[in-house]
Amino acid sequence: MNPLTFRKANLTYFLFFLYFIAGSVGISVLNPSMNLYVLLNELILVAPPVIFFTWKYKRKQSIQSFLRLNPIGWKTALVSMIIPIVMYPVIAGLNACVISMLPSMPKTFDNVNLMQQLNFCIGLLGVGILPGILEEAMFRGILIRGMQHKSKRFAIVYIAFLFGMFHMNPYNFVAPFLLGILLGYLLYTTNSIIPGMIAHATNNTIAVIGVALLGNVQKPTQSTPMPSSMPPSVIVFAVIMVLLLFAFSIWVTRFLFKKLKKWNPQPLIEYEVIEEEKEKRKNRWSYLYVSVPFVCYFLSILFLTKLT
Repeated sequence: MNPLTFRKANLTYFLFFLYFIAGSVGISVLNPSMNLYVLLNELILVAPPVIFFTWKYKRKQSIQSFLRLNPIGWKTALVSMIIPIVMYPVIAGLNACVISMLPSMPKTFDNVNLMQQLNFCIGLLGVGILPGILEEAMFRGILIRGMQHKSKRFAIVYIAFLFGMFHMNPYNFVAPFLLGILLGYLLYTTNSIIPGMIAHATNNTIAVIGVALLGNVQKPTQSTPMPSSMPPSVIVFAVIMVLLLFAFSIWVTRFLFKKLKKWNPQPLIEYEVIEEEKEKRKNRWSYLYVSVPFVCYFLSILFLTKLT
């Protein structure tokens, strides 16, 4: 029997969130270099909770079975790398749309500026590879175990929401949220967390490489004249081309998921149980574990935004 219920999963996220916040403050007090900070961020703030909660909830299961570290074929691994590349324009584009509707971004939340301070190899390890492994183990390895008696869509979207909020950046919430949905479907399609780890690491690596290339591009000076307004026809054409690119990316992704289903004929099983009214009430109250850090987080964001 799986000891990780929906209520316990919410509590686990709450404890993990508090530990991460407290640890982030503690590391910031030490004032480490950005290179050291991103490594400590994963090795000190994410890895220990993953190890602890895996040990706590796996019971008699092996670690491989509990985290669903089921082996995959090379074709599945390759497609797991291709999918985030194909979907990157969609995820980044929608995230950019949301950013354009928010107030001017404070430097605190400017991930591009922060990543430009990283050594390239440290960035690949601390932003690309380690989060791909450790964060997937936490969210779609451990926490999603508490969703096994919920519907597949609820489990995927809910964990993706927690994953997006975990990044503690309103300017970078949509991208992790959409990526989390993609990673959740990979888990349910292949019954293995490994494709999600590969896809997560690939997505983050694209960002690291993109920031590195962006750093080599000379930024225009303030005296550079702004281009004149584009004609409406050009704007309409650009919008149509972007929408066509989005549609093509989604079509290719759907096609690749069909291939994954064919290569992995035993998807993750959905359990259906009838919850007692008492258990339902406990589950509803457990949302408070998530709402408390959610409210505190966004109140602090509003405060920081007003200071900038």
